[in-house]
Parts: sequence; structure tokens; C-alpha cells
Amino acid sequence: MLKELYIQNYALIAETRLNLVDGFISVTGESGAGKTLMLGALNLISGARADFDVISRGEDKTVVEASFVSSSPELPILLEENSLDVYEQVIIRRELTRAGRSRAFVNDSPVSLSFLREVSEHLFQIHGQHENQIISKSRFQFEQIDGFVNLQLELKEFQIAYKNHLSYKHEYESLLEAAAQVKKDLDYFQFQFDELMAIGLEDSQISTIENDYNLLEHSEEILESLKNARNGLYGDSGSHAQIDQVKRVLSSIDTYSPEIKSVADRIESIHIELSDLEKDIERIADSVDVDPQKKRLLEEKLDELNKQYAKHSVSNIEELKLVLADYELKLSSIDSFGEELERLQDLTSTTEKQVRKLALSLSEARSEGLQRFNKTVNNLLEGLGMPKAHLKLELRRKDSLNQFGIDEIEILFNANDAQFLKPISDVASGGEISRLMLALKAIHSENNLNLSMIFDEIDTGVSGEVAKRMGKLMRQLSANGQIIAITHSPGVAAQGIDHIKIYKEEQGDQVVSKFVTLSEEERLIELATMFSGNQITKAALESARSLRKP
Repeated sequence: MLKELYIQNYALIAETRLNLVDGFISVTGESGAGKTLMLGALNLISGARADFDVISRGEDKTVVEASFVSSSPELPILLEENSLDVYEQVIIRRELTRAGRSRAFVNDSPVSLSFLREVSEHLFQIHGQHENQIISKSRFQFEQIDGFVNLQLELKEFQIAYKNHLSYKHEYESLLEAAAQVKKDLDYFQFQFDELMAIGLEDSQISTIENDYNLLEHSEEILESLKNARNGLYGDSGSHAQIDQVKRVLSSIDTYSPEIKSVADRIESIHIELSDLEKDIERIADSVDVDPQKKRLLEEKLDELNKQYAKHSVSNIEELKLVLADYELKLSSIDSFGEELERLQDLTSTTEKQVRKLALSLSEARSEGLQRFNKTVNNLLEGLGMPKAHLKLELRRKDSLNQFGIDEIEILFNANDAQFLKPISDVASGGEISRLMLALKAIHSENNLNLSMIFDEIDTGVSGEVAKRMGKLMRQLSANGQIIAITHSPGVAAQGIDHIKIYKEEQGDQVVSKFVTLSEEERLIELATMFSGNQITKAALESARSLRKP
């Protein structure tokens, strides 16, 4: 229940602090006095989008703070899950600054607007005259029958399963579309893959192709140079012959000195190395290929490699291998589409069966409670001064699934004749819809015992005895909770346990909105004013006293 509401620098409201009781509280005031501002402040702490124009002229910050006592079992869990302190009271605060900053707090801890909205849903609901427009919406109508039959948990289970089913269905359809596109590209991918494979990129010799070509290109030069090198080493006056002569000279005296022996050994090593070098030169010379045909083939392959480098914007064989691997992956993925599509199709089919089973259960439960729902609403309408009115909520079971199951829903209505029912948006007046909305709220009151319910001129279009009945119904609904009704109707206002008046007052060069909780005598004057205006008549006072009688 809303225990205290503090508003500072909100439009014409300079500062006010309201202490609120449980039960039914009526709020009245002349047009423009500030009733709408009170509602705007409440919307602000519900997490509504900030309108910085509400900051009072000349002030830097608007503050709205509300203290609640809640018996909701889910709220402490929600607070603890988000690392917030849990106290006997829940205090919500919203601040707007002239600099364009919006801040929200729950129990003095900063929170996001989305979390503030989630918390406020456990504390209060606002029902306004403009909410009447939603009565023709399917979501609202499903909420009525599902709340009446207590199907909230079953609907949530269905919607989780339905969301899961749609996820698989969309994934399957997306993959099917992707597979169709890939198949269109199959010929292109296969051509590119085959072209690269034809080069032989996986051949171990491909990495030496440039070196092999260079050897063939300069084979005659290489052979001539190797020949000259061999002659320089092994010709008649070559290094080998000279080293051989030195070897013989030193070997004749190497027994006379260890140092000479060491030099002789080193010469011997050089002699052996020169012999090995000769063999290597001969081996290299023998390996040099001068085959023109082979040179031409290598030249063609090298040209093809350079062409592929340019085509695929790479600079070496390793990068070209990565291109080949990518095409191979694309081709293999086409093959794997079939398996994945089959898996997703099976999941889509399986989850659809599960969802349809849950949807059928929902539909059957709704159908069982439908007659009782219609009868309950019509009885309430009769009590609100509409004895000939008839409402009929219809369900039509369809084959296609939607977020509410397999049902289509429609509220049919006629205020005077049960034989000629039409969609409610086509036939109901504002006053009739107001009474119907109150009746619908009434049948769900047991589900809203933990909430403060705030009605904003829901009695628009009604007066007299009907308004009195609406007030009595709201008082009954508030017996185990709290209802705050912003009203222009004395019949409704008179039923409040407490009565708050909002009025304007001049303060210096400014006009401000003020709030006051009325005494019994003040209530009579306010009710009489609502009847006859500022010139209160004796008849108006008598009417006010009559309304206040139990």
C-alpha cells in the first residue's frame, strides 16, 4: 500500500507530503488544480519516460518519492536478486535535473528505469480514462479471462514454450534460405576450388617452384661457373695440386716438432675438404637440368600462380592455400546443411507439438470458465445501473498459433439488447466503458490485493446513482487493499474513507498547487461545491450529507 507520497518542484507543486491510509481514498479538485500533476508524479515513479518540462520554474531539480508497504511474496526476492536491501517499507525515488539527468532509486540504491518499472508493477497500478481505449485489444481481453480462470502460470509456461518453438522455426527458415543461396553459389565455389586444385598447391614441390625455375633459367651460366670453379680447384695449377705439394713437404718433417705436426694435420684436413668439395661440385653440376620442356612447364605453372595471386589478392603460396581451404569449407558446409536442416526441422516439429498441447489446454480451461466470466461481469454491470446491458466474451479456436495460444478473442456488447451484440468498440459509450472497466477490475480484485490501485477519472461519463454505485464498488474492492480514485463525481468522492482536495493558491507572483486531507465538515463543503459550484446551496449541502450516509 502507498503510505507516503512526497513531491517537490513538480510543475505547479512546490512541495507536498501526503500520508495515505489503507482503503478507499478519493481525490478531487477543480479543473487545472493539479489532479493531473499528481498522476504525472505517480507515473514518474512507475518508471515512465522523463519529461524535463515538469521541473518547476526557477528550480534545478524535481523529486518524487513514495513509500510503500507490500505483502507481495515476489518483491523481496526481486530486490535480493538485484543486491538491494529489503526493509519493511519499499521507498522509490525519482529525480530530474535541469541539466537533463534522470535518476531512479529503490531503497536509496540507484537503479535502472527498467528495474524501477519491474519493482513498481509489484506495488501499484494506474488505471486511467484513456485506458478505456485498450478494452478492444486482444491482449487486454485475454488478460481478463486468463486472470478470471487463474491461468497466468499456464500462459507463462505456454509463452516460454512458444518462444522456444519460434526460435527453432526461425533458425530453420533462416538456414533454409541460406542453404538455397549457397546452392546458387555452388558452381562458382566449385570452379574456384577446382582451378586452385589443378595448380597442385598441396604438392610438396610447389613451394620450390620459383627456385626450380630460376635454376633452369640460368642452367648454362651455372654449369659454366661450376666448371670454372672445379678447374680452379683441380686444374694443373689449381688449389688442390698446390695443397698436395705442401702436404708432401710438411709430412717429411712433421716428426721433428709438434708445431710442424699440427700444421701438417691442418693441411691434411684442407686436402680432404678440397676432395669433398670436388665431389659436391660434380654432384651439383650433374643435378642441373637443362631440359627446355621442363622449363616451359614450370614457366606456365609460375604464370598461373601469379595469375591466382592477383585474382585472390594474395602475395604467396601460403595465403593461396588459405583461399583454397576457405572454398573447401564452403563446399563442405553445403553438404552439412542437409544434416543441420533435418535436425532443426525435427526440433521445430517436436516443439510445435508441445506448444499445441499447451495451447489446447489453455483453450479448454478458458472455455470452461467463459460462461461464468460473462455472468459475473453482467451481474456487476447490473449493479452499476446497466440492468439491460449484456457482455459476451467469445473465443474461437483456430489452427494457427499466436502468443496467447490457438484462440481468437472478442468482447461483444450491447447496453440495451442481448440479441444484438456487436464488438464493444463499435457500440459502447464512454460512460458504459468506464463502468465496464470497473467491473473487470472488480472481478480481478482478489489477484490485486498486494497492489495500490489508482483510478484516474474512470467515472467519466457517469453521474447520479450510477456514480454512487461505482463509488461503493470501489470502496468494497478496497476493503483488503487500497484504491485511490481521482474523480470529478461527488457520488464517487463521497465513498472515500479519506478525501484529499487539490487546489490552487497564489504565492507571491506564482500560482502553486496545494493538497489537503479534508475533515468531515470540509468534505461536505467540497461535495456540495461539486454539485452547485462556488455558490453552495442548501440543496447541495443536503445532497452531500445524503451521499455521506452509510
